[in-house]
Amino acid sequence: MLVTAIAIAPIFGIIVLGHLLRRGGIPSFEFWNLNDKLVYWVLMPSLLFHKMSTADFDPSLVGSYAAVVLGAFGAALAAGLILPKLLGYAAPVRSSVLQGAARHNIFIVLAVSERLYGQEGLTLAALGAAMLIPTTNISMVTLMVGMASRPAGSSVLKAMTPASGGLPF
Repeated sequence: MLVTAIAIAPIFGIIVLGHLLRRGGIPSFEFWNLNDKLVYWVLMPSLLFHKMSTADFDPSLVGSYAAVVLGAFGAALAAGLILPKLLGYAAPVRSSVLQGAARHNIFIVLAVSERLYGQEGLTLAALGAAMLIPTTNISMVTLMVGMASRPAGSSVLKAMTPASGGLPF
């Protein structure tokens, strides 16, 4: 356990440092916005594309791995949908619980997997990310738009437009 803690401590140290710097306005708020966009739209897709295009996977491994990864996501999604409803939470609270239950933080997973398991771990984590990212985005947006309170007669597409106050993308 100590070896694991020592291996991942620098990652969490960097996260805490980044949080403190951003709160302190260092370097600037604009830098952080640009940095977020660079990582999300350029660097992360590049890493995933590189890992997936250079990886040599056994097809039987991919199928089993997909079943485990997507099955776990499905179980978390089901729990995030069913439990808050059974507990009588309002739709806005249920959508927050759903996000907490089923969203993943691939950025941290990729960093930790490489520190703990090397390049093979990073490759497997990238494969998991390649499976989870589209699955999560499609299912979460669909479910959360469905949970959003809308006036009678409005459609899902109308609820998703920025002008309606719906989803910002």
